[in-house]
Amino acid sequence: MKKIERNSNDPKNSLEKWDLQNNNGKFVASGMYVVYIDCGSAGAKTLKIAVFQNKF
Repeated sequence: MKKIERNSNDPKNSLEKWDLQNNNGKFVASGMYVVYIDCGSAGAKTLKIAVFQNKF
């Protein structure tokens, strides 16, 4: 599981980038992934995302 921490306290900047690599620095495979987003007091959400890789 890769954890991406928020790097900004700016309320107008709510985006974080994922480099599409796992914890070992290897690119993840194409496929469906489950994403859990925890926004503290604003709530949490579980989503599915599709990743299409062409780096192999």
